[in-house]
Amino acid sequence: MTKDSEQIRQRLILRTRPGLLIRLIPKRAFTGQLGPFHRPYVCFGDYEEMQGLTVQDAARRLYGGVDDTDPEKYSGYMSSKWRVAWHTETIKSEEGFPEPAYLEDEFYVVTVRTDQEEPLDLFPGTWKALAYLATDHHRMGAAAQVTDQLLNIHGGTRPPLEHYGLSGEDFYLYRDPAEQDRGLDPQAAYYAYVAADSGFANDVLDLFGVDNRCWRGGGYVGAYGEWYARVFLGRNLPLSSPLIHSCVLMHSQDILPTLL
Repeated sequence: MTKDSEQIRQRLILRTRPGLLIRLIPKRAFTGQLGPFHRPYVCFGDYEEMQGLTVQDAARRLYGGVDDTDPEKYSGYMSSKWRVAWHTETIKSEEGFPEPAYLEDEFYVVTVRTDQEEPLDLFPGTWKALAYLATDHHRMGAAAQVTDQLLNIHGGTRPPLEHYGLSGEDFYLYRDPAEQDRGLDPQAAYYAYVAADSGFANDVLDLFGVDNRCWRGGGYVGAYGEWYARVFLGRNLPLSSPLIHSCVLMHSQDILPTLL
């Protein structure tokens, strides 16, 4: 069943690896890959934390539409401490205006296995991970020109991996996510690295499908002691990849079945 806030917090503390990822793709944004072709990486949720929800409820959590459902509970939604997973995909009305992805009627619900490190290359959805990936020529592949420009801004220096007394392999930078609501955000240094040139930062973030204005970069969705979902970054795989567990077109009011 769906994980509650405290269970998600514990999974963050324990660095629990998801058994199955979920990627929600609005039908109108479907490309045959997990995301638009130009993106080397996309964002995922943990399926185990979403199962039992309607597809629309899961989309509201992951695309940041929860403030529409309960204005009092989500009153801090637009504050700097309430950041969502990733911004809307390119969904446009017949008149050409952008529309929120979470309001779509149909989604391709894609689940992705995590039992092989390659080619998924899974990381927590944090600023540290994004900065690390964005400055790796090999990982950026065809988008390596963005890596060159980002490194040039910083004199050729990649961001340090070891920070706040935690090992370089720890991309969360906190022992308990509640720490982020009590003081300095430990991801701030990595946000500052990516956003050193505010105009160019949007080019970097677009390669991951996240938005400078609405992405917390802490590895989860939520704030004020509420944790709604963890988020991850992984490669933009084709749907023919053997790591694709399932791909089903579902209506927004369909229930995500229990798989784990």
